[in-house]
Amino acid sequence: MTVRIDLIGAGYAGTRLARSFEYVAAGREEDVDVRTYSRADTASLADDPARIRLMSEGSDVIVNATNDDQHLNVLNILQHVDGFILSEKPLVAPQDSIPDRWTEAWGSGDRFAMNCIERYSPAVDYVLAQTHRRDLRIARIDFTWAKNRFDDPRPTVGVVSEVVHPLDLCCYLTGASAEDVHLHNAAVINSDYTSFTDDTPESVQIMASMNGVAVTGYSSFAHPDRRCAFDIILVGDDGIREYVELIFDDPGWDHDRLRHWGADGARLRQDTDTAFITGGTAPKTCGKLSLFAEDILWGDHGRRYTTFVEAVDLQRLLASIHRFSGEAFSLRYGRRPRRTTLDRNNLERLG
Repeated sequence: MTVRIDLIGAGYAGTRLARSFEYVAAGREEDVDVRTYSRADTASLADDPARIRLMSEGSDVIVNATNDDQHLNVLNILQHVDGFILSEKPLVAPQDSIPDRWTEAWGSGDRFAMNCIERYSPAVDYVLAQTHRRDLRIARIDFTWAKNRFDDPRPTVGVVSEVVHPLDLCCYLTGASAEDVHLHNAAVINSDYTSFTDDTPESVQIMASMNGVAVTGYSSFAHPDRRCAFDIILVGDDGIREYVELIFDDPGWDHDRLRHWGADGARLRQDTDTAFITGGTAPKTCGKLSLFAEDILWGDHGRRYTTFVEAVDLQRLLASIHRFSGEAFSLRYGRRPRRTTLDRNNLERLG
């Protein structure tokens, strides 16, 4: 059996997804046919619905791996096709509106997933197992989700779109819907960190709550290096607090770390300090993505991916945060030359 993948946008993210699908298909001795379409191809397809249907005929999965600012146009095209849609995050750029007609295409059934990959981390599985088996509740989450994109030549609509990752993970860990999230406050810094404009959202801080869980967080494209971390406070029925620290993709992709300890008065008891490397023999940077690919093709991991309905609710949160960028403080660093080709190919620097 041949697994057919149509990939729109074969840049950094798209290439990793293609490698992941090829890897999992080979593991089942299935052939995979990955067909790529450039941005120019997409533009020409937009005016030719008949060609879109012909392009997708027989396709198992159609992947939107374009830049954030292209998602609205690309998904407008893909609403007309029959295959499973996999889209990079976020659903659309924070300033864009979601067309109502997309709900007719993807609002029911199981034909859409958004790539929020940390749902597939064994460290996240551990936290869920602890809360379910031991009747612990999450009382507090604080996250840092940051990377260094100074002088990065890749187009960006800004850091607000990056917040979708930790917000999605907060919902997944707590069992909340994004509809349950109340955004209490947000603060945005704009700067000239990109290679293109002087006032692009660079850093954001939020304060929110969901189902009684307090959430604070920071996301930035001007951090010295990549850091994706969650600090969680768990509370038992006896009122005893436990603490969990999750660190993702450090020191490299798919290297996740977990530290879990409990405090009883002044006495600190170390429970767990574990490092996970996801993916086994999967290609480098494709461990969690390969689990994602298996889930999309065969449901091997409970179809835990972010659905279209969840993506829409998360998008409303991003739009609310984006509105604070109109009141943002603007910072000037002064530009350096664009990054070198070698630097752009550094997987750890790209984040």
